[in-house]
Amino acid sequence: MKKKYIDGIDLSADVVIFEKCPQGGGNTAVSSGGMMIPNNRERAIEYLRKTYDFANSEKDDELLTAFVDEAMKSKDFLLSLAPDQKVYIYGHAGFQSIPESDAIDKWRFRTPKGQKTRGGDMLFNNYRYAVETVRKIPVVYNARGLELITRNDEVLGAWIEIDGKKEAVKAKKAVVLATGGYEFDDKMLPNHTMGQKFHRLGHPGNTGDGVRMAQAAGADLWHMN
Repeated sequence: MKKKYIDGIDLSADVVIFEKCPQGGGNTAVSSGGMMIPNNRERAIEYLRKTYDFANSEKDDELLTAFVDEAMKSKDFLLSLAPDQKVYIYGHAGFQSIPESDAIDKWRFRTPKGQKTRGGDMLFNNYRYAVETVRKIPVVYNARGLELITRNDEVLGAWIEIDGKKEAVKAKKAVVLATGGYEFDDKMLPNHTMGQKFHRLGHPGNTGDGVRMAQAAGADLWHMN
């Protein structure tokens, strides 16, 4: 039976991943491969609250607290992905003039000697190893999400375009949308960023598919700019 990973524990579940592109990676592979991990819960919460104030942005204290609590588990999660891996601190908070900034550390995988792989590729390669080799979760490539299948506000599955053919996939428990952003969609980018001629950063597969799927099922949008 395939597995899914929750809070450091493998729970029995049938899982399949549909990947839009011919290969995986997305923004993870083109990122620096880092992960923000607080070293002190209370001080990290205070620092992050101040970043919202600094940016004059709305904040949800309950959501912020949950984020910090889960982020503090990230080091153990990273080390669980693949055997014989090492992680190290490579940076700290982005706004070091804000009080309590030293409660934030940034971690990434250490590249083994003799290898040239760096940053995001190291992180994604360990994700892929955990999914395909350890947990043996099947991944279907060239499989673009088109639409959630719903009935009475319940998500029953999704329409997926696999190698150009539209197929309905039934979900027994849930459908998880992990589809990146919209920066390579020529209509969504100027609409949500409220401007023109923005440079695009990230993976070209980010064309807003998941955003449109969620909207069609009744989801609200938040902080799209």
